[in-house]
Amino acid sequence: MSIYLSIDLDYFRTGTEPERFLNRVIKLRKPIEIVKDHHELLNHMNSFSYDCLINIDWHSDLVENLPKMPPFDCGTWGNFIKESNRNHFIWIYPAQSCVAGRDNSSSTGYCNAWADYNPFLVRNTKKVCGWERVSKRRKFITKRGNGRSCRGRDLL
Repeated sequence: MSIYLSIDLDYFRTGTEPERFLNRVIKLRKPIEIVKDHHELLNHMNSFSYDCLINIDWHSDLVENLPKMPPFDCGTWGNFIKESNRNHFIWIYPAQSCVAGRDNSSSTGYCNAWADYNPFLVRNTKKVCGWERVSKRRKFITKRGNGRSCRGRDLL
């Protein structure tokens, strides 16, 4: 099971210090790409093959494709991952306000405009956003593990 880990520093805006977590990521000795804006990673993400994309972020960065594909920006880049990598998208969010409500008008984290087509709240994610499976979790766990899980646990 291969994982692509994407971290947006706005995840840490609640006062959590990112240094300890980021130091653990660096110690993994995996390739690291740093960009100013989160959506600038798309070419890098699409140059690899992986089974799971974990997005640690204040915002979901994934929206509905209905009735048409959204414009590419920092809140929609998840919709533009190459199709062969669209297996499992996990959004790790820091605060309950990120998932309050059902859309971007009632939440600080959802990026979707239509509550009925929120990729994280519908059953048919393939039809709504192009991903086989979409899930969300509050906070991450930094317990050491075998690294084979794509459940957002045992990452570091």
